[in-house]
Amino acid sequence: NHQSLIPELLKLARLKVEYDFEILKQKDSRFITENDRELIFQKCRDAETDRIVITHGTLTMPDTARYLGQKKLDKTVVLLGSAIPANKDKSDALFNLGAAIIAVQLLPHGVYIAMNGKVINWDNVRKHKGYFEEENPIYMDLNYLLLRNELKRSPVYQRLGYKEFVEFFKKTRQKPSEA
Repeated sequence: NHQSLIPELLKLARLKVEYDFEILKQKDSRFITENDRELIFQKCRDAETDRIVITHGTLTMPDTARYLGQKKLDKTVVLLGSAIPANKDKSDALFNLGAAIIAVQLLPHGVYIAMNGKVINWDNVRKHKGYFEEENPIYMDLNYLLLRNELKRSPVYQRLGYKEFVEFFKKTRQKPSEA
């Protein structure tokens, strides 16, 4: 069992936001089980805060994000990992941690992954050739709207909800020849 590198990364980040830190698991993500995911969900659900950042191994991070997203927590949860471990040269860990900390403060309730300079919704993420990307790029436009917090004010969004709004958004963005 090794010591977590996260406290040192938080110190390096020179944060000026309040936070609590808890070690839940230190386990290779290849070996994370549904019971582990349920424990993560319970900890998120029972947390006093509604803004949570979770460090996670990249191999199964989309699976955990999907598990949490399907639970429809009334909280903002951002998962992150690193392609290169935090204790190695040229690690992306500090960058991804910073991105996740900013994202959790700005995004509406939902589950997201912050990796590779992107913040991606739990239900639209895949790992491809070592990078995280959107399964459907249309969500990139939606993420921009979410960050600007305009989507929630949209009468169409308020009437339809997120999933139906995505379908509406896709249809209205099609070229006439695609319709």
